[in-house]
Amino acid sequence: MKKQNILLIDQNDSFTYNLAHLLNETGYCNLLISNYYELNITNISHFDKIIFGPGPGRPDEYSHFKEIIKTYGQHKSILGICRPSSHRTLFWK
Repeated sequence: MKKQNILLIDQNDSFTYNLAHLLNETGYCNLLISNYYELNITNISHFDKIIFGPGPGRPDEYSHFKEIIKTYGQHKSILGICRPSSHRTLFWK
């Protein structure tokens, strides 16, 4: 099985590193952790999957969030780890 290239976006929450540890233990992925504020969205295209880690505030407070969803949502698997339901309610259709 081909390893998946996964981008894990750290939105300043320590739980991101728990996720990274679990993903690395599987051995099924090449994982890159990028801090949200240092993220270059033009470099996302080579990843197979994108994971938004949890963070403070609401998703719409992160300017790249909507742009990433609109640009890559139809072509890549995207998972948002969130507190209660903030990611789901923002993009629920």
